[in-house]
Amino acid sequence: MENTGIRLNKEKPKIVIKPQKTGGVHFSASVPLTKIDDRMVKGILQEYKIHNAHVKFNGDYDVVDLIDTIEGNRKYVKCIYLYNKIDTISIEDVEELVQDP
Repeated sequence: MENTGIRLNKEKPKIVIKPQKTGGVHFSASVPLTKIDDRMVKGILQEYKIHNAHVKFNGDYDVVDLIDTIEGNRKYVKCIYLYNKIDTISIEDVEELVQDP
């Protein structure tokens, strides 16, 4: 599902990219970033031929979240798990299934 652009049980990243006419890439973050830095952001934007933009991170996101925001064609949906024939397994196995994320 990840390869087809569907993100199960994930929220859409709060990354704002505003293209500009001139001025280069301006990067800011409202929280300390641990998974990405400004040099990586500028490099990824250059790969997508975005040379002038204001980029703001409103959370600690990684490279995949930035790429998802740039491409803009990802779907974030909630997932419901259904188990068929649950009565054929033991209670311990059911408890294990409940704890599995």
